[in-house]
Amino acid sequence: ILFASQIKAMDSKLVPVSPQNFKKAYKFLDEHLEQPHDFYGTDILAALHKACQSNPTEIILVTDGMAGDNPYAPGSIEINSFIISTHLKAYNLSHARLYTIGLGVSLNSSAARFLKMLAAENDGVCKLQPLDEL
Repeated sequence: ILFASQIKAMDSKLVPVSPQNFKKAYKFLDEHLEQPHDFYGTDILAALHKACQSNPTEIILVTDGMAGDNPYAPGSIEINSFIISTHLKAYNLSHARLYTIGLGVSLNSSAARFLKMLAAENDGVCKLQPLDEL
């Protein structure tokens, strides 16, 4: 699931791990990441909601950790970490473990605290990769 102010899923349901699905995933990423698009903001809650709809056992969230509003539609994206956490608890009916990976996230930043909190509240683990170590 790619996310910014919009959500784009590779498939409408979970797919098994296979060489064919890896190829499909790479093609999906190539098509959406190399072309210009109008992604603004970072809607972490919408991405997690979409992920939870498949009733997964595990979710891996890769992000810079900052939920950011869309400057062209202010107020359209939830950026409050407490509200995101509260809604995730309601969406995560399958009690999926949430693993968070923060790319370019400073270890003592609010983004780091947010990603650690989400992972801990959902029986997962957080891995932070500061910008100077990417």
